[in-house]
Amino acid sequence: MGGASEESKRDARRDVLLIGPYPPPYGGPGVHMMHLRRALEAEGAKCVVLSIWASKGAPAPDVLQARSGVEYCMTVLRYLRQGFHVHHFFNVESWKAIALAALAATLARITNGSYSIGFIGGPTQRYLDRSSILWGQLLRMTLKSAEFIICNNELVLSALTRRGAPVSRVHPIPAFHAEQVAEIGNLEPECEEFVQAHDPVLCAIVHPRFETGIPHHEMNLLIQALDILSNSFSQVGCVVMGGAGYVSEYAQAVEQAGLADHFHFAGELSHGDCLAVMRASSVFVRAYLRDGTSSSVREALALGTPAVASRNPQHPLSAEQFEPNSASSLAAAVTRVVDKLPGLRRELQESGEALQGGLRRELALFPRSPAPFA
Repeated sequence: MGGASEESKRDARRDVLLIGPYPPPYGGPGVHMMHLRRALEAEGAKCVVLSIWASKGAPAPDVLQARSGVEYCMTVLRYLRQGFHVHHFFNVESWKAIALAALAATLARITNGSYSIGFIGGPTQRYLDRSSILWGQLLRMTLKSAEFIICNNELVLSALTRRGAPVSRVHPIPAFHAEQVAEIGNLEPECEEFVQAHDPVLCAIVHPRFETGIPHHEMNLLIQALDILSNSFSQVGCVVMGGAGYVSEYAQAVEQAGLADHFHFAGELSHGDCLAVMRASSVFVRAYLRDGTSSSVREALALGTPAVASRNPQHPLSAEQFEPNSASSLAAAVTRVVDKLPGLRRELQESGEALQGGLRRELALFPRSPAPFA
């Protein structure tokens, strides 16, 4: 038995500090972090999470949060000294993300620790192509310091290597995987009643997008599109998930537009309950202006729910696309999809296109524990 125990220790993954936007709320990168954590723990690693998600909600009880730069550095340093590998999820829409990544990479280097990156942005993010000298150099240093970098696709790989990432260390692995839709929750009674009373039913996940300069554009676009759609579909409804503390403001805007009967605000949901809403809806709407490889679009498609998304070459071919921030284009796209139901649902369920992914490939990049001394 002792030999088997030692063998298990040798095969275990090295302990990992995961840094990133961990749920709640249940955004795509956070859900991916959650599943990666489970997979690492299943292979024997101890996983500690340091969440950098600026949320108004309460953090999960087993998740660390840093309230200052000093606390962030001290937390990263503490786990590096304990031999943890640091894996950092971030994008480069904000210089703050680059600063946090550079700090973690520097701490890993001075402690002879190991650091890697889960890049969760698209190929056209602000500091990939138009960065200042300062932030561009810090990003270049951080990319070169990483033992490996995981990104969503070849387009992002090209953008990262232009910014200085060694091409041999960048691995394009889709963030979406089948496990993300394996645990489906339940509709809350009020939501179920709303879904049964409306047809067609749209659903969408909204968050304030301050990096765009028009943070509430998703909700504003949904209101404008529902105003158009209600002329053709008198019972159209939309379930809005998320909102990050702005639900009361969104509800007031809906009331002012005379569309209160057409919207239901579900608030922040667990990932499983979010999937239940997607599955029960006629159409999933993704309206973000600067989308990358959206996990939520793929989740909807994998559940057999047609997706309508703002135009982006990274979306699956089976997603109906519309012109970004155009209510008329969104309404037209929804109409095209609704006209093809339920045949479109059947096609999606049979194709399995959106279920392609690579969690096992991603997991294989993480270091294993050092062999114990004899």
